[in-house]
Amino acid sequence: MNPQRVIDWDETDTASFSERLSAARRCQSAGYRLGFHFDPMIEYPSWEKDYQAMIEEMFATIDWKRLSWLSLGVLRNTPGLKRAMRERFPGTQLLTGEQVLCPDGKLRYFQPLRSLAKAGVTVGGGSDHMQKIGSLRSINPYNPFLAMQTAITRKARWYEGKLHPEESLTREQALRMYTMNNARLLFCEATRGSLEPGKLADLAVLDTDLLKCPEEKIAATRALRTYVGGKLVYRAEGQ
Repeated sequence: MNPQRVIDWDETDTASFSERLSAARRCQSAGYRLGFHFDPMIEYPSWEKDYQAMIEEMFATIDWKRLSWLSLGVLRNTPGLKRAMRERFPGTQLLTGEQVLCPDGKLRYFQPLRSLAKAGVTVGGGSDHMQKIGSLRSINPYNPFLAMQTAITRKARWYEGKLHPEESLTREQALRMYTMNNARLLFCEATRGSLEPGKLADLAVLDTDLLKCPEEKIAATRALRTYVGGKLVYRAEGQ
């Protein structure tokens, strides 16, 4: 989903926003749960106002209590593609805003996590598709501890300094993003996401204290043991 302004600019010959929303309403009326993906979200002068108006119209049209999830995506393009886009579509809004070169050679926006949290948005941690074997060597690394470290430090590979350090998360916020917040997004916060009486004993024993270790050591954290429902399902070698 994108505001109609973005559709008019850069989504030529596609369904309008109202047509997409109408299709979603019909699906919900037929008994299906809905999920909306904002991808790519585009930054331009009035983007906040336009996206807010779009979301308000969506929630006025569909039953938000039966909404399974909302996800946010950002533009992913190679430097060469970026040059070609500027040459062929000089009026495009897709390239507005700061982008950073990532390990896979693509340019991405860096997400405003602290602003989202301050606004009351439940932000969950996760990853995109994975190519190559290994949580740290894959094209899109899916190691949760690397993601936490990045969210805390706002540092990216091949980029000096920090990207918008005002958007960094605290360690507690980063941990919640991968535990309690994800449980809430999956509608299972009553049984998962934290260690409390009455909840399932889903937990991992780590080799690092994520609240006290040096920031640059967070990504190297390993799980020593993993329990699901109180039962041991993984034990690291030597444990």
